[in-house]
Amino acid sequence: MASFTVMLYPRRLIPSVSFYVLYVYSLLPCWPYDHNRVQMSSSADGSDYINASFIDVRQVIFIDLVAWPKNETVTDFWRMVWEQQSSIIVMVTRCEEGNRNKCAQYWPSQERDTEIFEEFIVKINGEDHFPDYIIRRLCVTNREKSTERDVTHIQFTSWPDHGVPGEPHLLLKLRRCVNSFKNLFSGPIIVHCSAGVGRTGTYIGIDAMMEGLEAEGRMDIYGYVAQLRRQRCLMAQYILIHQALIEHTQFGDTEIPLSEMHYDFNRVTIKCEEENSHESEQDEDEDYSTDEDDDESTRYINASYIDGYWGPRCIIATQGPLPDTRADFWLMIFQKKIKTIFMLTECMEEGKVCKNGELPSCENRKVYQYQFQQWTEKNLPQNPKDLIDMMRTVKKKTEYDTIRPERNVPIVVHCNDGSTRTGLFCALWNILDSAETEKVVDMFQVVKTLRKERQGVILSLVSQ
Repeated sequence: MASFTVMLYPRRLIPSVSFYVLYVYSLLPCWPYDHNRVQMSSSADGSDYINASFIDVRQVIFIDLVAWPKNETVTDFWRMVWEQQSSIIVMVTRCEEGNRNKCAQYWPSQERDTEIFEEFIVKINGEDHFPDYIIRRLCVTNREKSTERDVTHIQFTSWPDHGVPGEPHLLLKLRRCVNSFKNLFSGPIIVHCSAGVGRTGTYIGIDAMMEGLEAEGRMDIYGYVAQLRRQRCLMAQYILIHQALIEHTQFGDTEIPLSEMHYDFNRVTIKCEEENSHESEQDEDEDYSTDEDDDESTRYINASYIDGYWGPRCIIATQGPLPDTRADFWLMIFQKKIKTIFMLTECMEEGKVCKNGELPSCENRKVYQYQFQQWTEKNLPQNPKDLIDMMRTVKKKTEYDTIRPERNVPIVVHCNDGSTRTGLFCALWNILDSAETEKVVDMFQVVKTLRKERQGVILSLVSQ
C-alpha cells in the first residue's frame, strides 16, 4: 500500500451539510481514512466496505470506477446510489482512458436500453449530446422494494486524463449544468473520474469556492484544498481551481439564454478587449502549411484552423486567394478534402483581385462554393438575416457527425484579409450551433476563443 505525507493547516470552512467522496482503486491506490469511511448496508463480498470517504463540506459524492469493470461491483455502485437517495451523477471522465484506466459503463446504451445489476434495473429514457458533455435520463428500479427513481447522468467529456480542459470556463459551465438539476429532493450529487483525486477534488473545490463566493463574497482556496486533503489524500488540481475562479471573477457568467437576448454588446466587447490584453500576440506560425497529407509540400498559406461549436478544427479561416496564390489555395482545398467554401467578398475590391480560379488538373472532387455578395469591405450587410439564412441552409445540407466530430471535414471561409468578415462569420457560425442545441449563446467566450486562434477578428463594435 502506498503511503503519503501531507502537510495540512486548518482554515475556516464554509458551514454546510455533509459532503461525501467515494473512491475505488486508481493507478496509485488511495484508501479511505478510518475516521470518515463510508459504510454500506452490504457490498459484493458481504461486508460493509466500499472505498469511500465522507468529506464535511457539501452534500456530494465523488466516485472512482477504475476497479469496477464487472457487473457484481457495479451493483455496489447502484446500491450506494440507492442508499444515499441520489438522483444526479456527474461523470468527469471517458469510459476508457488508456489500457489501465478503465471505467465500466454502468448505464445502458441507446441500442440496449435496459441493464440488470442483481436487484437493480437501470433503463435509459434518452440522452442529449453537447460539445463538452452528455446528459442521460435514467430510471433505476429496485426489484426488492418495487420502487423506482429517476436519475440524471451528466458525463463531462472535455477533461482528458493527465491533462486539463482547454478552457477553464468549461468547468463553470459544467457546474451550472449540474446545479440546474438540483432540488430539495435530489439527494447527494455523485461525481467520479478515473483516478479519483485530481478531477473529482478539483470539481469539489470549484463548486465549494463558488458557493462561498456567492454566499460570503470571499473564498479560501488554500484552506479548502488543505481540508480536502485531510479527508482524502492527493485531492484537487490546485492551479486549475485558481484559473476557473479567476475566469469567474474577471468576466462572470457570460452565457445568455435566447429568451434574454436583449443584450449589451458593448459590455461583451469591453470584456473581450480586457481578456485580449492578457494574451500574447499570436505569431504567424499559428497559421498552418498544407503538409499534413503531402510530405513534399512545405509551402506557407495564410490560413488558420478555427475551433467550431462541436469540436476542434471545424473551420479554416483564410485570406481570399490572389492571382499568384490561387494554386496554393486549391492545393489546400484538395489536401484537406474540403467540400464547402464560403466567399465573403467580390472578385474585385479596391482594385485588388480575389479570385478562386480553376482547379489544377487532378482527381475530380465536388466542392460547393457559396458567395455572399451583400457584404462589402466597409459596410455590414443591410439585412444580416440573409447571411444567417444562408448559414442555416448550408448547415441543413451538411452531414455533420456531432458524436464523433473528429471525423468531419472543415469548411473554408475567406474574405479579403481572412480576419474581419471571416472572423464575424466564424462567430455567427458557432453561435447558431449553440443557440440551436442549447438555446443559449455566449458571444464573449466565442469571441475570446476566436482571438486566440487568429489575429484581427472582431476588433471593435464596428463588427456588431
